[in-house]
Parts: sequence; C-alpha cells; structure tokens
Amino acid sequence: MGWEPISESELASWVEQAYAAMTGSERRQFDEIRIPLRRLFCQRSPMLGPEVLYAVARRGRQYLIFDDVEEDFGIATHSGDEMEVLNSWVLAGELQYALHTLLSGDYGNCVIAPGGYA
Repeated sequence: MGWEPISESELASWVEQAYAAMTGSERRQFDEIRIPLRRLFCQRSPMLGPEVLYAVARRGRQYLIFDDVEEDFGIATHSGDEMEVLNSWVLAGELQYALHTLLSGDYGNCVIAPGGYA
C-alpha cells in the first residue's frame, strides 16, 4: 500500500499523544502558542504541485508544522497569506523537540526538509 496523506483527525490524535507525553512546563508553553489545525501549502520540488502541511502552533511568523511525508514536526516561516506556498522548512522530529526549537531559535539539530530547495 502506498503513502496516504494524514487526515486531520489522525494528526489531532498524534498531537494529543505527544501532548500527553510532555512535561507540565512544555504543555504550558505549547498551550500559549497552540492554534487549531491550519492547512499550509508547500511545494517539495518545482516538478510537483502544491501539497499540504498542517500547522499546530504559531509564534509570530514561525509555525510549528507537521510534515506527514517525513512524519516529523518542524518549523516554517509563513506570512499568513493563505495563498503563500512554502518551499522551505526544517524538520525537528517529535513535537516536544520542535517546540523547543521554535521557542529557543536553535536550529542546529534540524534537518532541511525535502522542500528546502530554495
């Protein structure tokens, strides 16, 4: 069976499982920036059409996103314009690590996502 995009309900379940594993401090930090699931469009390659990433939290123009192809959480900078198509983001791994990365601004352990061709 081939790859299937994650559904919003599946992602919500993943987020809740990760949330349950967080410390109290991490939960408070996440609660401060958490947003309802928001679809952001991305383009992994100039050869492919737009795909969807989901944002689960926001801090200014930085979004904590889930990349369902890589099955990792990461960080993307987005203007907030619904028509903007991301072509660069970083992957940080599990939700807790992505949260720490977003809040600290330390991207040293992140991986540029396959869409990071720009």
